[in-house]
Amino acid sequence: MSLVNLQVQDDYPDTDSLTFSALADPVRRDIVARLAAEGPMTVGKLSEPFQISAPAISRHLSILERAGMIRRSVDRQWRVCMLVANGLEGPRDWLETVLSKAALQDEDA
Repeated sequence: MSLVNLQVQDDYPDTDSLTFSALADPVRRDIVARLAAEGPMTVGKLSEPFQISAPAISRHLSILERAGMIRRSVDRQWRVCMLVANGLEGPRDWLETVLSKAALQDEDA
């Protein structure tokens, strides 16, 4: 795993770039997918399927939080993560635009 992939920079010119960079890592994509499928969960439960250290999970969660895709809260002694759906709207809109233009080109070919 490359170091560049683990450390998302804070100085991206727009939030879409930050989001795409955060999603470049397969662990972070899996975290987002689990939260989408199963809803909010504790950090401990969220990290169960991953064979990486707790500090590594924490770094991944920080990157996703900085990108606006997840939110973390404290519920008594538990740290709970939840997906922020509108944190994915910009990239989704961009992908839909690109895919629709590509489909039009396919029709013209």
